[in-house]
Amino acid sequence: MSRFHQLWVVDAELEIRNPAPHEESSCGARIFEALVAYASEESAPYPAQVVREDDCWAEVTFPVWAPSRFAALAAGATVLAEVCERARTETAVVRLAVGESAAELHGYRSRMHDQEARADTETAP
Repeated sequence: MSRFHQLWVVDAELEIRNPAPHEESSCGARIFEALVAYASEESAPYPAQVVREDDCWAEVTFPVWAPSRFAALAAGATVLAEVCERARTETAVVRLAVGESAAELHGYRSRMHDQEARADTETAP
């Protein structure tokens, strides 16, 4: 791999359209298992996940190697597409973000949640 690539952190929030809470493993668990195949010692502690109990929503965080933020976004979307296919999961991407660190992604998520909350209060009757 070329040395100009750097490790980026991809954060994705997914709506799971075919939840499987009563099967042997949930869709969220299968997504995580498929993401583990992309992990290495250099990418620890990623991948990470949060799955809602009803298996209808998941948030996954995983690493990609890429030369730029937009290349990382494209690589992350490609990895996610492959992982969801392997996991037999139909998803709708709610939000996809890329950062150089988890701290950068947390800041982005906080700003987005604040904007959503302000929009909700401004449109409330």
